[in-house]
Amino acid sequence: MVCVFVVAGCAKLFGWGSMISLFHAVGFGQWFRYVIGAGELTGAILLAIPATAWPGTFLLSVLMIGAAGTEIFILRRLPVSSSATLLALVVVAMTSLRPAARR
Repeated sequence: MVCVFVVAGCAKLFGWGSMISLFHAVGFGQWFRYVIGAGELTGAILLAIPATAWPGTFLLSVLMIGAAGTEIFILRRLPVSSSATLLALVVVAMTSLRPAARR
């Protein structure tokens, strides 16, 4: 999941591919693309460190819920990709945040 969000954050920050056209289609400016990209990179870094996995999971979950809302209300399509990413994020977070088994 860390790699997914690093790539997505870099794509937004560097303006790769369809990221620019998507933000223009939605009606947000360049500043919003930079904020989301920085949030994705920050969340990925937090998720990669076990001690900060919970704040990273929370940040990325909020971003994915926003992405799902954008797909539903603005793009008028089912939020398949953002929902699948949110589900995968929750599964990874639940397994990494589970307390260690006691012996």
